[in-house]
Amino acid sequence: MSSNTRIAEVFTLPSKGLIYEEEVNPEVVLSSMTTRHEMLRLSTTEDSQKIMAQIIDDCIESDLGISAYDLCLGDFQYLMFMLRVVTFGNEYELRGRCPYCGFEQVTKLHLDELEVKEYDDSLVDLLELELPKSGNKVRLTLQTPRMLDRISTKVKEYRRRHKDTDENPVILYNIIASIEELDDEKPNAFTLEEWVKNLPLADTNAIINRIDLINNKIGIDLSVEGECKICKTTYQVPFRINQTFFRPGSE
Repeated sequence: MSSNTRIAEVFTLPSKGLIYEEEVNPEVVLSSMTTRHEMLRLSTTEDSQKIMAQIIDDCIESDLGISAYDLCLGDFQYLMFMLRVVTFGNEYELRGRCPYCGFEQVTKLHLDELEVKEYDDSLVDLLELELPKSGNKVRLTLQTPRMLDRISTKVKEYRRRHKDTDENPVILYNIIASIEELDDEKPNAFTLEEWVKNLPLADTNAIINRIDLINNKIGIDLSVEGECKICKTTYQVPFRINQTFFRPGSE
């Protein structure tokens, strides 16, 4: 039996490969998924980002330079969306409810026509932050899929160690993972955890807001507008990746 034909297309990373210490080729040749990739995607594992990265790595036919697991979230998200495009096509449906009249409708869009935020030099300045209360200076880093899996693992370990607490440690390890330097020095892991726990909340909020800003600086803009068929009002449709993203239904 002859081998099945896989579609391949060329895409350019939003970061243009300019944000990495390693040499990264921004021109990515991406081929469509196979049944084997879907079997992997549906596997049960705690490292969900790692599985998706393995699939993307296997579908990249060019020499990227690093694993998708170590790409910034914007590049990783972009490749995941383009993998869906090259595998199933660019049409995708979002279901949303008009916040004004309550009418529920489907908004159809093309994934490869969504606005892509590319790297620019303003990102460099965002990585440095002086905290408003303590005055400490932190240098942040862009998060990666590998970091998200590590945060998830740390959260589970924390909950196992503190079974009687109602604390949610997600914010703690999100901040720890994103701090590269504290007052121009590489922080010790233990002292950094205690430092973050005792931060004035205004400083914590400043770091979290900056992390979100940095992570959203590169990648696909998921701000989707819909027009209500009933009241004709334009509103923001929340972008949700549902089960049809990698399992579209038949018409």
